[in-house]
Amino acid sequence: MTVNLIQAKYTSPSGNEVAFHWKDVKRSVDHATATGDYPQYNGGDTLDLGHTIEQYPLECLFFGKSYQADADAFFDALKEMGFGILDHPRWGRISVIPTAISQSEDYVDGIGRSIIEVTFISAGEEVAPHTLAIDKMQLEQTLQEAELSLTVQIELSTPSPSALVSFQASLLSPLEKMHSIMAKGWRLAGSWQASFTNLDISISAVLNAPSQMMNIMKAFLSPIKSVAQGERLQFIQQLSHLIQSQEAEDTHSASHTPYTESDNEAQKAQRSGNLFTQTLLTQTALAMAFETNESLVTREESQALLLHIQKLEQAYFQAIQHQYSRVSMHSDAMNVPLAFAMQRSFQMTKEAIMVQMSQLRLQLEKRLAHAMSLYDAMYLLYGSVNEAEMLQFISMNNLQDDEIFLLPAGRKIVYYG
Repeated sequence: MTVNLIQAKYTSPSGNEVAFHWKDVKRSVDHATATGDYPQYNGGDTLDLGHTIEQYPLECLFFGKSYQADADAFFDALKEMGFGILDHPRWGRISVIPTAISQSEDYVDGIGRSIIEVTFISAGEEVAPHTLAIDKMQLEQTLQEAELSLTVQIELSTPSPSALVSFQASLLSPLEKMHSIMAKGWRLAGSWQASFTNLDISISAVLNAPSQMMNIMKAFLSPIKSVAQGERLQFIQQLSHLIQSQEAEDTHSASHTPYTESDNEAQKAQRSGNLFTQTLLTQTALAMAFETNESLVTREESQALLLHIQKLEQAYFQAIQHQYSRVSMHSDAMNVPLAFAMQRSFQMTKEAIMVQMSQLRLQLEKRLAHAMSLYDAMYLLYGSVNEAEMLQFISMNNLQDDEIFLLPAGRKIVYYG
């Protein structure tokens, strides 16, 4: 049997199959693991963190007598909402979501061909879409399990009375740094600044009661969920930077003060407090991401949210790994269920985003073969013209005054399909 190694096939959500030739092997994945001694984990000494968002950018070529019709059929298939199937001789059969589609034509030795550039985001092995359906109650339940595991974690590593001051300071430190990062333009800037003192007083009274401390911190963080969409995305993005910077500071400090079983109680209390607040901030971010995901209108916005969550996932689990690497393999402070619960929370959030992404409008790109009026171009793209879509089209393409009257030949245009 002869296999054409440069040919692949895409099956759209409605079942339309289109074969195409591809150029250049490209794919990228950010996959991370944490290694170390995990006495409560029976699967070995490596914890797979599940960073499996794979991207497949392909340059798809169509040539021959019907190359334009074949390319247009592929273009239309990519625009369908839902999960498609990519059959690739190198990568196998993968459930995918098409993003960033661009179509153009050129000539090679006088022979015309059509080129479609598309980036596929992998949704895993071939799966039925309903298997990825995640509802809000499922995520909330998983986050509650993570909160319970976090409470147990803090109870197992309750600092000694002499280290309570360091523990309390480390609880507030991530919040203060996040407040500083988000700057004065943040909607909660004033209320957070005014609430730090009251939070400090409230926390000081319940340092030996993790459950009460959890409730106080959750109440403080709750208003974050009400900020605007842009601030939510900024919060998620900046949180990953915050966790990475704190982990780097801790690593630098540890390199100058090697850890032993008799390590300074204040340092252990500081790490424990940082983990507690970072976890609560991360849980808040995941809940916000889930709600934000439901209000997104384009696939590009959804993809950006997905990548923000992936970066946060990496930063958080690197901090988890650092925390676990600093306890003895026989220590009760080793609480792997927290890592598992957070891993499930991240995975559910990413799956929910991918399901939503598959149903959203897709930003498309074409190059005009000849000059035409704006009205004719929009009618060709949308089948109808209304004022709202026209204003959006003018803004998206940054059209100049002369182009509004006549779009020139060769003009690249961007629109939503």
